Amino acid sequence: MVTVWRHYAARFSRAFAAALAILALLVIAVDAMLHLASLFEQAPTAGAALEILIERALGAYLEHLIPVATFVAAFWCAGSASMGREVLALKASGISPLVALAPVLVLASGVALLHFAAAEQLGVPAAAALAVRKNPAGGDLRVRAGGIWYHAGRVVYSVREVDATTGAVSDIQVYERDVEGRLVRTIRAARAQRIAPQRWEFADARVSEFDPQAPAEPPREQRSARIVLELASDRSPRLSRGELAGLPLAALQRVAAERAVLGAEAGAARVALHNRLSSPLAVVLFAALAIPLALRSEERRSLARAALQGAALLLAFFLARDYGSSFAARSVEVAAAFPWFTLAAFAALGAIALRRVAT
Repeated sequence: MVTVWRHYAARFSRAFAAALAILALLVIAVDAMLHLASLFEQAPTAGAALEILIERALGAYLEHLIPVATFVAAFWCAGSASMGREVLALKASGISPLVALAPVLVLASGVALLHFAAAEQLGVPAAAALAVRKNPAGGDLRVRAGGIWYHAGRVVYSVREVDATTGAVSDIQVYERDVEGRLVRTIRAARAQRIAPQRWEFADARVSEFDPQAPAEPPREQRSARIVLELASDRSPRLSRGELAGLPLAALQRVAAERAVLGAEAGAARVALHNRLSSPLAVVLFAALAIPLALRSEERRSLARAALQGAALLLAFFLARDYGSSFAARSVEVAAAFPWFTLAAFAALGAIALRRVAT
């Protein structure tokens, strides 16, 4: 049995490496043709153009490439066994095909961990670079030393932690400017409370006031037991999907929590966060969907129909997750649950298919 497992593990590994390489090259080639005009404008040399294409492949397509490559590899591994009458030989030996193909699911779990690491280490920086290329003048939100900074009219502020139940924030820093953009006041407080959608109350705050007409003069320092600050209506900038994809996981989690408390729309951030967390599980799911599809081809002696069904399943999954999430983002609660609901629904289909193979 160990020899059989080693055989299918090696076949899956080779198929995954080949599928990932072919899909990546195909995506880069198609992307180059679709964005040929803009590519010539942005890249003065062939090396710069290749760098942009790789950046786009990592930032925009990596989250799809690895799960799809896993599906292709698992499908090929099981399908070649079925068409080569290996499955028939296994059954004649009293070995279940699902038991023989168990290494595929084990290796798919390892690929899921690889996918998570690659998404954070390669995909997130590439997505952040893409967001900057797309909107170099934008970007109201910055991540610096673990903090998230917001622009709100003439006020720039950051909070370190947010209590989602009470709306209180800790370690808040506020920089207030005049109409010409000169610093006039800073407020630092250990805690603050939102008492209205656009009004914050600081307790035991340290206030530094600056005279814009005398920039060389030291600030006037004082302690204040209570300060109420009005923020502009644009207190929380709206981030695009690309900008959310460019945030590390910890920063994305903080954005989702803070936006819910700060009165901003948190649905899109919640969708991005839970898509990021659930995406590695899709790798294992795709392997579990591919195996029964390929094994059923033994009855028809053709992989074509099973391959079309698999392509339709992948398309349905990505449409449900990506486009359905846009509607789910209107509600914070639905946004958090929708990616997991999509996974659960397709996992149920996979479980039914695997059961049919087993019986």
